[in-house]
Amino acid sequence: MFNLKSETKIFIVLAVILVLFIVVYFYFPNNKLASDYIPNLVSEIVGILVVLFFVDYLIEKKYRRIAYEKLKHPLKDIVEMFAQMIKASLKVSEDYGVLPLSFNELFDSKMSKEISWLNFGAPAPIWPKVNWAVHGNNVLHNSFLKIDQIVDTYVHFIETSVIQELEDFKNDQIIDLIRKTKIVVSNINSAEYPILKPFERELSVTFEKIVKLLLMVEKVTGKEIKINNNLWENNVNPLIGDSRSSKNLDLVIRQD
Repeated sequence: MFNLKSETKIFIVLAVILVLFIVVYFYFPNNKLASDYIPNLVSEIVGILVVLFFVDYLIEKKYRRIAYEKLKHPLKDIVEMFAQMIKASLKVSEDYGVLPLSFNELFDSKMSKEISWLNFGAPAPIWPKVNWAVHGNNVLHNSFLKIDQIVDTYVHFIETSVIQELEDFKNDQIIDLIRKTKIVVSNINSAEYPILKPFERELSVTFEKIVKLLLMVEKVTGKEIKINNNLWENNVNPLIGDSRSSKNLDLVIRQD
């Protein structure tokens, strides 16, 4: 990868030399050597600095775009996981009108209420068969592992604000809860209960964080991040309402 620090050092050294030449030129106006050579040298150095600045800008822009393109993939994996969870949690008898085709529509308050009905003990639409608790944990674990690797590699090209948003999202309450449902579901008899139901408000906050990150990535890549066009088709798993819990909430206890 292009070494920004080395480039910066060269830029600083040339800038210092330029300043020294200018100082010498003005402090010794009658010096023939200074008046003969310094103007040409200053002109050459200015030209080099302009080229270095322009090249540095182009390289930074290139690697910045690469970094965000790479970030898009694990974020999209998380989006698709939530999209499948939402579809599996919808009420079969409910008329939702036109179902979401963009992530802005997908992550609205109505959908956050529906996903709260997800039965994490039900099978997820993957092979080999695992439940939603295991699938959710696996997707989040692998996605955040990729995100950390991308940030470590391209840290000079990703804005600090974006890195902070990614860290905040990784430590989000709902994300943490989904990652822990694998343990919860395997150790209690209430696996079929809607574990997220008491956390509808927090789900809305989590969805807002996802949308914010996706918009940040889109702004740099210039490409819209779309959900799978086939998601809502009747012959595509999961089916609508496939994993919607019908259990009573009496056993679901919220801990504030």
